[in-house]
Amino acid sequence: MALSRPSLQQTSPNRVLVVDDQEVVCEVLSALLRREGFLVEAVHDGAAALARLDAMNAAQTPFDVAVVDKNLPGMSGLRVLEAGKRRHPLIEFVMITGYASFESAVEALSLGAYDYLVKPFIDIKEVAAKLHRAAEKATLARRSEALARDLKAKNAELEVAIAELKRTRAQAIRAARLSALVDAASRIGHELKHPVQSLRARLDAAASSGGLGPHLAAGLGGDLDRLELAVAEFLDFARPRRPEPTPHDLAALATQICRELEPTLSARGVTLTLALEPIERVSIDPRQLGQVVRNLVINASEALAAGGEITVRTRMVEQRVTLAVDDDGPGLSASADDLFTPFFTSKPTGTGLGLAICKKIIEEHRGQIALENRVPRGARALIELPPA
Repeated sequence: MALSRPSLQQTSPNRVLVVDDQEVVCEVLSALLRREGFLVEAVHDGAAALARLDAMNAAQTPFDVAVVDKNLPGMSGLRVLEAGKRRHPLIEFVMITGYASFESAVEALSLGAYDYLVKPFIDIKEVAAKLHRAAEKATLARRSEALARDLKAKNAELEVAIAELKRTRAQAIRAARLSALVDAASRIGHELKHPVQSLRARLDAAASSGGLGPHLAAGLGGDLDRLELAVAEFLDFARPRRPEPTPHDLAALATQICRELEPTLSARGVTLTLALEPIERVSIDPRQLGQVVRNLVINASEALAAGGEITVRTRMVEQRVTLAVDDDGPGLSASADDLFTPFFTSKPTGTGLGLAICKKIIEEHRGQIALENRVPRGARALIELPPA
């Protein structure tokens, strides 16, 4: 009759490996343990024991308890215990000895043994009870390990969820701020548009009548040009025109824009170089992409204190059309995220909308734009577009 014991709701029988060089010991223990509901295997030497422990662990059906004779021939039981606990720390080992001594018990326990049995087995109930306790400990250890793995996985999922929640919240805040900025830009642009047009008409009339000297007229005209540009940027940002794409040669467009800017840059001592490789035609709105190239080249020139070089490159990279504007200035003055943020500017003048408008235009063209520092110095604005 099986002994009663606390239930751990074991879903399958515990597995026990008996290791003893005496056939009769293996038979007696195996019979006893099978009556107690264990699945039992027996081997007769240490090497076979370790091989069987390894094989069952690899098969995902590990032993729960190994009952090992201390005095095995060849590899001793203590060496089996030591190697077994190192390889399979969740298996509980119960040592068998022909005599009980304090020293042998201490040595076995120090190597990780759960308990030990003394031959001959006089109290069968005590033997069964020790092995049930060892099996219950192994079961609890495996359940604890499984719970720890599950908890670790759940924590990882929670961390991902928290990160996603933070990202979504940041996007929502950014979207709300952007919406407010768009509204503000629209109001500012419309409120300034008509007064600026009126000022332009009055300035032109005064200059034509000779009421202003040439120097004053030129200075006021330059100021008004900048104000008109700012108003245009406000309106472009608030109400961007939908692109009207057609197949176009991006290299030819870049050449045209650079030729228009070259006199102004040359007067400031800036060298503008074109390095245009043959590329596929792209489906773009030439007016909008021309605005992007112009803004990027002007931004690069403004980063150069005196002189310097700007290089505009086009090339094909992994079935993508790329355009890069490189400069040899001091590098980015802020993070790319900040520089693309509407109304952010690191310059003493400007609206802080130029790069935000460029980003919106490129994304409308199903492309990407990035800003990065170059080595050893300088910055790069890189555009990637799908071919037509």
